[in-house]
Amino acid sequence: MIVIQRQRGREHYSIGWLALFLVLLVSVSSLGVSEVSFDTRSLTKTITNSTVTTTSTDNRIAVVKPIFTATAYSNAFYTFYSRYSWLPVGEYITTDLNLFNRTVVDDWGWSTQLCSWFESDAAYSLHLVLGETVTLINEIDVDQGGLFHDGARLYDVVILGFTEYVTEREYLYYKQFVASGGTLIIMDACTFLAEVTYSNGYLSLTKGHGWEFNGTHAWKSVFHRWPENNTNWVGSNIWKYWIGNHYNCIKVNTTNALSDFLRTTLGENIYSSYRGHEENLLQNQTETDIIGYWNFVNPSECPEYPVAAYMHRYRDGVVIHSGIMASDVLASDEFLSVFLAASIRFGLTGEVCQWTYPEPLVSSDDFVKSTVEIYEKYGGRASETLSGLAYCDVNFNITTNVLRDCYQCNLESVTGEIVEQVDTDHQVLYDAILQARAVNNTCWRLDINTFLITNGNCRLMINATWEGVHNSYIAIETIEVLYFTVHNSWWISILPLAVPLGSVICAAIIIIAYNKINGTRS
Repeated sequence: MIVIQRQRGREHYSIGWLALFLVLLVSVSSLGVSEVSFDTRSLTKTITNSTVTTTSTDNRIAVVKPIFTATAYSNAFYTFYSRYSWLPVGEYITTDLNLFNRTVVDDWGWSTQLCSWFESDAAYSLHLVLGETVTLINEIDVDQGGLFHDGARLYDVVILGFTEYVTEREYLYYKQFVASGGTLIIMDACTFLAEVTYSNGYLSLTKGHGWEFNGTHAWKSVFHRWPENNTNWVGSNIWKYWIGNHYNCIKVNTTNALSDFLRTTLGENIYSSYRGHEENLLQNQTETDIIGYWNFVNPSECPEYPVAAYMHRYRDGVVIHSGIMASDVLASDEFLSVFLAASIRFGLTGEVCQWTYPEPLVSSDDFVKSTVEIYEKYGGRASETLSGLAYCDVNFNITTNVLRDCYQCNLESVTGEIVEQVDTDHQVLYDAILQARAVNNTCWRLDINTFLITNGNCRLMINATWEGVHNSYIAIETIEVLYFTVHNSWWISILPLAVPLGSVICAAIIIIAYNKINGTRS
């Protein structure tokens, strides 16, 4: 019996000393902590993400969705063309006329890559965002006068993709837009080839592409609907349709401002992935600057008029044309991407010499602004001297998605970096990364524990991290640098030891008392 009690006593002592050892281990580990951090995984997206706002109300750029041309290609006009290509000139067709009168489809058609470009990292870095800094309209809007309000232009720049079929009113509105001082950027050849009529959701062929239709019968007719007009104010007309490897680069070797910009940015002979599809011939070189000549792989294929990217002035405005079917390769071709961006820049400001690609083309009216204050943990606003516990509040006086280098960003995190002895060059004694927590939608808080900092001068650098909403763009900007002095009293400096030391003493007292009680019982 006595032996059993002694064994139990030894077990109690072993358990007690094991508990004391664990307490000491935890206490010593806590003394080795050299930085303060807060886990951002506990922060919800609702709190950490800034709200979506449109900051610029002066939107002067529009891109036109070519739904009329998309409709013509959607098992409609071209089915008829193929089916009745045998018809002699002067005869009429009264069958399958429904193919010339189709419900309008809401689609980009061949211009899908133009839409893709406006959703790319390149466009977002330029602050060109569909629905925000760039207005998306369609051809019905243009047909109904949507480029103007009370006779005044609503836009400075209008961008077209593959716009082969247009109504007469739409065509005249484009012409009026340029004449009144606008910049019309045409990215694709074969523009304004044929006339259509739009009414109550239906699109009908009127005249062009070799046919004419009056609602009751169709017959062979002209291929180009407005060739002289196009030559006059657009500067060019469709040349031919072909496939194969016809071009290998574009030579930007003229004195035009855009040519000079492209040459400085990309070089004189710029490789392009465009090989050939449909091209326009530059037939009017009056008031026209050639930006670059598309280089033929086989010089014998060169036509009488040049295939070129160009700038044509018509009255008070400008037409800028790629000369080719840029929508074939726009989303991946560096030259065409820079060409489009530079053309937009020219249309907005009238120059490109003061701009470097890819600086933002559209400036935001609202920038991220913040105020930073340091407070004592259990007091009011702190002075330049800190001791004990403190916190730093970063308040954003607006909640926005705009950052200087990337339009439409979310605020992902706020961090602080403390460096000791800021007056000592090249002798950084201490670095602490403080991860902030979001207090609400406009305030982030960083906790500062000066117990871990040696008395002396310090610098607190506060950074904000932004992440693009529609792309992988990440930006980190320093929003504030604060200088302060840590001055802890000697008794405050030992406070970090109080908790682990107190834990050890309490554990020792409990163990001794426990062992004495059990020893008395035994």
